[in-house]
Amino acid sequence: MQEQYKNMPRLFVADDLAAGASFALNDGQAHYLCHVLRAKPGQSLRLFNGRDGEWCAVLREVTKKKVLVAVTEMTVPQMGVPNIHVLAAVVKKDAFETMVQKACELGAASFRPVITDHTVVRRVNTQRMAAIAQEAAEQCERLTVMDTHDVAPWRAALAALPEGTRVFTGVARSESVQSLTAALAGDIETPVAVLIGPEGGFSDAEKAEILQGIGHITPVALGPRILRADTALIAALSLVQAYAGDW
Repeated sequence: MQEQYKNMPRLFVADDLAAGASFALNDGQAHYLCHVLRAKPGQSLRLFNGRDGEWCAVLREVTKKKVLVAVTEMTVPQMGVPNIHVLAAVVKKDAFETMVQKACELGAASFRPVITDHTVVRRVNTQRMAAIAQEAAEQCERLTVMDTHDVAPWRAALAALPEGTRVFTGVARSESVQSLTAALAGDIETPVAVLIGPEGGFSDAEKAEILQGIGHITPVALGPRILRADTALIAALSLVQAYAGDW
């Protein structure tokens, strides 16, 4: 990307992007530009929609009720993300929102909140989850927004993954499994997923299923320490990206 574009505001839009296109931004984006950034007509910004790459646009009209933009030129051609997915047991709000945000920043294609035997929180604000993913994509300069899904039992979420997905999940205090690093060594083909358990870990019954390899699961160890769910996600997804993703 050329240096001149780097400090421009960057927003996700649903509209098609092409040279000469013109449209109004949504109310939230208009409020952000007008009242937070104090933007003026003639200023430039960057736009992406997950389909057409990233484009530079110019603010043509800025009022309290409407912001019109005119698309000028492409700044980055469209690129996808690795076919890497996250299944994560729902945890308390702050940690869960961190997991959604970091999964998007780390390049996950999708995020599926799941319910396990030890899951305490069983409801998810799906609109909030989607908004976090969009904001993270805007800030980390992804060209797509991570897909977010409704909460589901973990076995159902496994079944909804792309066919043939290899799933890695950490099993705490188990000496019978290999490390995630060892499991990823060699040629790992996508689609790949990481399954993150709840606070308190998986139940004994769930561990037995996981150790038996249900649903293409490969049980792994994430080191000698017990990790918080959000820490485990960041660690596991980072390793998967390093071996099978775009790192």
